[in-house]
Amino acid sequence: MGWVIALIVVAIILGVIGLVVEAVKWLLIIAAALFVIGLVRAFFAGRGSAKNTT
Repeated sequence: MGWVIALIVVAIILGVIGLVVEAVKWLLIIAAALFVIGLVRAFFAGRGSAKNTT
């Protein structure tokens, strides 16, 4: 009976770790997307201000 409880606890722990890893993966994807959007906006802002000064 003790090993059944141990298996249940291990399954719960692995499930929580899986959720955390999944959340971290999505956070990394969102962070990368925001970084790319920031670079594109900075690029176009630089081009726009260069046009205005000439």
